[in-house]
Amino acid sequence: MNFSYTSNSGNLSIEIPEQDFIKLREIDKVIYTCNAGGYSPTDHFVEVKKLCEFYNYNFIIFTDEHIPSLDNENQIIFSYEAPNPRYAAKIFKILPHKFFINTKISLWIDSNVNIKESVFKKLDDFLISDFDIELFLHDKRKNIIDEAAECKRMGKDSASIIDEQISKYWDKFSNLEDLGLFQGRILLRRSTNKTKEFSDLWINEILLHSIRDQLSLPIAIRESQVKFKFYEPINLHKSFKVLLHNKYNMYSDAKDFKNFIITIKTKIIFKLVKLREKIF
Repeated sequence: MNFSYTSNSGNLSIEIPEQDFIKLREIDKVIYTCNAGGYSPTDHFVEVKKLCEFYNYNFIIFTDEHIPSLDNENQIIFSYEAPNPRYAAKIFKILPHKFFINTKISLWIDSNVNIKESVFKKLDDFLISDFDIELFLHDKRKNIIDEAAECKRMGKDSASIIDEQISKYWDKFSNLEDLGLFQGRILLRRSTNKTKEFSDLWINEILLHSIRDQLSLPIAIRESQVKFKFYEPINLHKSFKVLLHNKYNMYSDAKDFKNFIITIKTKIIFKLVKLREKIF
């Protein structure tokens, strides 16, 4: 099964074996992720899988390499052509309705996120709610404007691409700074028409503009009018644990000493955030 898209960086194509695509159609509740290019550690997925089995959820990881520690039934091995491997993960992350055709509920976790047992109570509550999506507020910044500045400062994407995107949003929304900022690493969604509309709007913004999905997430929420609920970031550690990526800047164009310093700084900040969560 082939999925093809065009981004501002070039063409993107993802291929999934037909038998695996048929298997995905049978899933009704799923926790899923994607790990392309060995970007994140995989040992924690064994624990995720066990918890999912106990609570009658499916666990699926989309991966371009077989993971020996996981059963074949938990892995969808895909091939892809893309200007940047991150685009492959974005397709799976943002468009669950393209793969899990008959799923009632899906929980996306970034590949460096582990779950705790308490998350399943939240999933059960969400299923009987009238929200389309649930997510967490950003833990460091408050709006798209600040996030754009940080992305440029850290070299996360082309400054000109980000500037063009933000300029477009200013033209559409005079209150851009009030639209909020959300974490994209954890996304809980019910399979509704509104959720599908939200997801399609979101991927279109990413393909047109910056690959940094947090820049366009508030816009997709606003334009789709999806019914959503958000949680304060301090609550994230009650149900999830965020790990360090294996290769934090493996897809950055910058390969110099400045990039090394940015990586070290980011890891220090990450450790301090984790320490704060334990204290509070």
